[in-house]
Amino acid sequence: MECNVTTNPNVSRNYRDEERTCYIAQLQLYSTYTMIPAIIYLVALCVAGVIGNSIVLFVYSQRFRSTASGTFIMAIAVFDLLANIILIPGDIHSIFHYWNFDMVYPCKLRRYGHAVTHGASSLFLVALAVTRYRKICKPFCNQVTVKQARIICIGLTLLAMAMPILYFIILGIQKKKIPNQDFFGYVCNVDDKFNGTALHKINTILMECNVSTNPNVSKNYTEEERTCYLAHLQLYSTYTMIPAIIFLGVLYIVGIIGNSIVLFVYSQRFRSTASGTFIMAIAVFDLMANLVLIPGDIHSMFHHWDFDMVYPCKLRLYGHAVTYAASSLFLVALAVTRSYLINTAVNPIVYSFCDVKFRMECLRHFKRINCH
Repeated sequence: MECNVTTNPNVSRNYRDEERTCYIAQLQLYSTYTMIPAIIYLVALCVAGVIGNSIVLFVYSQRFRSTASGTFIMAIAVFDLLANIILIPGDIHSIFHYWNFDMVYPCKLRRYGHAVTHGASSLFLVALAVTRYRKICKPFCNQVTVKQARIICIGLTLLAMAMPILYFIILGIQKKKIPNQDFFGYVCNVDDKFNGTALHKINTILMECNVSTNPNVSKNYTEEERTCYLAHLQLYSTYTMIPAIIFLGVLYIVGIIGNSIVLFVYSQRFRSTASGTFIMAIAVFDLMANLVLIPGDIHSMFHHWDFDMVYPCKLRLYGHAVTYAASSLFLVALAVTRSYLINTAVNPIVYSFCDVKFRMECLRHFKRINCH
């Protein structure tokens, strides 16, 4: 309001430094207001992390004897505490300077610190999982000693520090176009002098694709570049979905075996009943979901960004809706056929516990038991 800057994108003029600074300050104020929930969330994480990781370090260092698992847990707590004390406050500071961040080395150190702490914590978790696996599944084999655990921690720390070195090099200050204006602000991201270079491509998952990730650069991409970009993006998405794919694979196997057994037993070994009919109907629809729909879900995860088959999409989603609805309705019907069993729980309440004399007699009886 106090800045003499037009917001009409069709009007171009040369602005003074004071006008640019004023406009960016107002834009930053608006951005900060919209990020208040994120700031509160980060502050809560910071406070909880400092308290929790400090307690972990105190207890494991003072109250427990040294073990390999304890060593890995303390190493995780150390890196998490560093993130809580240094990196999260740095993130909060960057939110307050999103449009006018012009400090190169704080930018490099903060983003590099995030990469190191997250990488180290992930590696320590893997080492902890392997150590516990050996203790539980191979208790008579050689176990990881405390000395070995400390050496592993040092090695994994060096690995976590070495992996993002290239990331540290290419980070810096990047120009970001101000909305509806013809001048730029500055953000902490890949430095403009490295954007689109070989270092940038090697550092990113798009290393084989000649596609710029700078939002200020616009070009017409070829079909090969688009296909390459989507393929790498899909590869990254698939890696992040590996736990979900494993979960669906387990459901697929267990569901086929379980529902097949249910159908065989109820059709060959039991006499026909209303309850058995509903149970078999549920098993039929669940088996259809296991055989057809779950593989379709897994296939869709491998084609999240390039799924262009209309009717398989329609049929898969429609099949999920049908099987869920049918199974739910059959469960309701099964519950209705077994509704007489409700009496076994309701009768004592209605015919006994609602009677005052009965309650008093129960009370006297329990008092007599307590006295003995």
